[in-house]
This record gives sequence, C-alpha cells and structure tokens, in this order.
Amino acid sequence: MDGAFNQELDEIEAACAGIQATLLAEDWQTASAGNAYLDSRLERFAALLDDSALASDSTSLELAAARLACVLEQYGRIAQQLIAARDIAGNELAGLHRGRRAADHYFDTATTAA
Repeated sequence: MDGAFNQELDEIEAACAGIQATLLAEDWQTASAGNAYLDSRLERFAALLDDSALASDSTSLELAAARLACVLEQYGRIAQQLIAARDIAGNELAGLHRGRRAADHYFDTATTAA
C-alpha cells in the first residue's frame, strides 16, 4: 500500500482515538474539533483514492478497506456513546429546569402569601 494511504489511515485512526479520549473526559468542544478533523482526514483519504493507482491494486485496496472498516466501526461506537451522553445531559438539564420552575413557583407563592 502506498505510503500516503498508510499515513492517512494512521491519521484517521489517531483522530478516532482522540475523539474517544475527549468523550471519556467529557470535553465536548475538543470532541467536536476532533470530529471536524476526522471529517477532513476522511475527505483527504477519499481524494487519494480518486487520484491514485490504488484502485487498480486489489490487495492494497482490500487492506485499506479493512483498516477503514475498523475505524468506521469504532466511530459508530463513539457516535452511540455521544448520543447516550447527550441524552443523559438532556435529562439532567430537564431536571434542573423543573427544579427551577418549582423554586420560582414557591417564591412567587411565598411572596404573594406574605
């Protein structure tokens, strides 16, 4: 496989691992930046596929496809973790909102009663 392909696949794998680490640290801004970086690396990889003789080398193409499939599987797991984290955060925010409404109602009622 061409060195440029290996380098791009290495970059894609590293980007995925970086996103995973930021999700575990709940660093949402860095995870978003990592996702944008991953998108750019995938676009670069696609451009290399379009511009290269790799398409005529079935063995190299199979190796590249296998590595990319592993990364995309990992990315799918990351996406599921992100969805779960979003749902948890949404539920926590909804609970805080309900608590604030209850507190506001209490203070409004207490002020009126006094």
